[in-house]
Parts: sequence; C-alpha cells; structure tokens
Amino acid sequence: TGTAIQNTYRELYTLADWTNPGLLGTVKEWIAEIEDPLKHGQRRGADPERIADARTRAEKLVKNVLPIFFLRRTKALIADQLPRKFDKIVFCPLTSTQLDVYKRILSEEEVDLMKRHAAPCDCGRLDPETGLAYRRKYIYLLQKCSNHVALVFPDPEDANSKEPDRVERYDRQLSYVQLMFPDSWQGKRCNAANGMEPEFCGKWKVLAGLFSQWHADGDKVLLFSTNLRLLQFIEFFLAREGHNFLRLDGTTPQPRRQQLVNQFNRDSSIFVFLISTTAGGTGLNLTAAN
Repeated sequence: TGTAIQNTYRELYTLADWTNPGLLGTVKEWIAEIEDPLKHGQRRGADPERIADARTRAEKLVKNVLPIFFLRRTKALIADQLPRKFDKIVFCPLTSTQLDVYKRILSEEEVDLMKRHAAPCDCGRLDPETGLAYRRKYIYLLQKCSNHVALVFPDPEDANSKEPDRVERYDRQLSYVQLMFPDSWQGKRCNAANGMEPEFCGKWKVLAGLFSQWHADGDKVLLFSTNLRLLQFIEFFLAREGHNFLRLDGTTPQPRRQQLVNQFNRDSSIFVFLISTTAGGTGLNLTAAN
C-alpha cells in the first residue's frame, strides 16, 4: 500500500493486526499507548510534556516496532529511473464579475459574523445534513464565489422538489443571487450555460488556455476537484470542445473504478481524467498521465 495510514492511527493498527494478529496487543492497549498520546501531542496548544511524550512514542514506534513487520521502500531506491518532477503553480485572478460579487458580499453587515463563523447560528436550528447546529456560512459563500460564481446560483430542480430542505436551499441561494446581482438576478441559475460562462470563474479562463496547450502537446491530464458541480461544468466544457475524457467520483461503483483506470492508461486518445478528491485518493495508479 502507498498509504498505511490514510485517515487515522487506528487504520495502521487494523492493518498490522490483520497481518500479525496480536503483535501490537489489543485495540484498547494501542489506543492508550500510541493513538491517544500521539493525538494529544499533535494538537494545537499542547503542553511541552505531551509534545515530548508523543515524539518519544512515535520514534520508538517507527524504529523499534514497525520494522518487525513493516517493509518500507521509498522512491529514493528508484530515483535514477524516475524523470525529474516539476511543480508549476498557476495563480488564477478573479474575473471582474467575481470581484464585484465578492465586494458586494463583503459590504453586507452580516459579513461581520464571519469572525464567529464556527459558532452555532443564533436561530438554534439543526442542519439536516449533519444533525448539528447550523453554522454561519459566509466564508463558505465567499469560497464558492472565488471558485465559480455559478456554484452559488439556485438549482431549478430544488425549486420543484417535494423535499422541504431543497426548497429552503433554493430560497436561500436565490437571496444570495439577489444580493450579488441586484439588477440582473432573474436569469442566474445553476445550469450548464452559466457553468461555462468564463466571466463567472477566473480559474476557468486559465484552465481553458491550459487545456488548449496540453492538448496540442499530446499530454494526458488528471484534473481533481473537491466540488462535484464544478466537475460537471468542466465535463460540459470538454464535451463541447470535443475532447475525450473519463470521470470518477464517489458514485462510481468499485468494479468500474479499475476499468476506468485501465482505459485511461491504455487509450492514448483519452485526454483528461476528471476525479473527485473524495474518491480519487485510494488505489488509483494512473501511470499514463504526465
């Protein structure tokens, strides 16, 4: 595996106990001796004693325990066989439309509430998605505007839904649009047309230029996004431009995942692989992409 610890220390214990039953003791012993001390020592504001204790336990775990059953190989062993890696970071400025929208949101008195964005909302209601108290969502709203303004637009399907939560979301997002576009909010809906509007997304303008260059150079591209709706917008764009692409997200059945990986690696005509970050971090060996 490339990631012995994907999310929690418990995963390392599970892997070890499966291959070597009982070697690391019981799960309760693991939690008491390893998991909890490491977590406490890595927390922000941890006292020096806990930090020192966590470092000592981590060092003993890595040097004395893991080598018993854990064979570790790094890229250093094959460094002479690998091409040199380049990281190119491209900054994408907001479009003038995005900037206007952003400033309108910032001008609202409620934006002052961002200072308390992590506090429960004064209304006391529970979020049906999490079961927890509603949180102030202005930072989330600004984040969406920075990525693609159409992500904030109301979805027409929500308006006709029989689910109260979706209707409420439609009304809430409609109020956002009226704030952002006071003179032209009527046609602002979350659909393919607005999704491919360059003025709603500075990243879009940059990406379109990169796509053109990469395709001309014969490159094979992996494109990751945390937002499924944004992936859908890019999918519409690629289809319109006539590019061959594949898509993998959390809804992709497990047997289908490997089929898509094999198809991308073997078929030179497939230009882009669209991947959701929530689904694309496990078991994908996309060796054809450069």
